[in-house]
Amino acid sequence: MDFCDLPTMRQWMEADWSKRAPKQLFSHHSSATPGDMEKWKEVLNSINCPPAGLAIHRKAPAVALMPDTWANLPHSAKTSYIARQVQCAFDEGRKLAVFGQHLHTFTILRHQLHKQHPCNLDILEVSGRIPTEKHAKQLAQFLSLTLHGVLLLSTNMCAVGINLQQVTEVIFVKSSWNPATDRQAMCCAWQLGQQQHVIVAHLLM
Repeated sequence: MDFCDLPTMRQWMEADWSKRAPKQLFSHHSSATPGDMEKWKEVLNSINCPPAGLAIHRKAPAVALMPDTWANLPHSAKTSYIARQVQCAFDEGRKLAVFGQHLHTFTILRHQLHKQHPCNLDILEVSGRIPTEKHAKQLAQFLSLTLHGVLLLSTNMCAVGINLQQVTEVIFVKSSWNPATDRQAMCCAWQLGQQQHVIVAHLLM
């Protein structure tokens, strides 16, 4: 049996071994035998393959992170870097924008940043969970800030049509599958009329 036989492997991954007989798993593949299943099980057990990969059981349901869990998460390399850059931007009187792909990312960032800057940090957000009619208000409020502030932006929503010329540092928490989307988002700050250098960081860890 070829271990790279993807159709068979996919069906094998999704199988519930407590309810399916070996002949049901391999009925669509003429060269497979019930003995192949036992061989595959032995191979996976010998390499300690976890259930989340090529496993014998179905994947366990994903556990959603609750708000109290977010607050207690340790700093990652990304959140630590962003926290340092936020402090540097504040010390130098610059504005910083963070582009991300997922709402959970913004929630975790909020908790982690408030840990380090509990009193004097304004975190504004433009994403899918913010009503559309409030987007312009959030942007205007951020651009008018003279104190410590961070703007969290959804890359897919805010890559075009937004003027961020007052922003001099842009951080991408996660890069888009389409590089052009990230370039468009970057150019919200680095566009015609920008009088300052713009720092752009892509976090890849």
